[in-house]
Amino acid sequence: MAIAVESVEVAAGVWRALLGTDLAHVEEVASEGVRVGFLALPGGGAIELLEPLGDCAVRRFLDARGPGVHHLSFRVSDCAAAVRAAEAAGIRALPPGVRPGSRGSTVAFFHPKDTGGVLIEVMQPPPP
Repeated sequence: MAIAVESVEVAAGVWRALLGTDLAHVEEVASEGVRVGFLALPGGGAIELLEPLGDCAVRRFLDARGPGVHHLSFRVSDCAAAVRAAEAAGIRALPPGVRPGSRGSTVAFFHPKDTGGVLIEVMQPPPP
């Protein structure tokens, strides 16, 4: 789950108080115009905190809706194959399609109009 926030550090404090988790990794993803903070969850998985670095999709989301859930992310073994399968089923990938993501991953996003109003990301981890 990815949450749009004004500040990674401030939002991390809320999650620290709620779940006892802290930032495991923070990086800038220049291609998306965001700073991403990852909160590791017990039992696996993570919450992504998305802080805009300027005019980007996350900034526009915050301006229109305020902080909150931005998208859901699902790990896949082959991002390009997941996009092809989704598009064959009539689910549009958002341009530019498959692209680099955080932590060396490959990602793609699908149009919320085709996914019940939820922005969906598929993420292929980097090779070991």
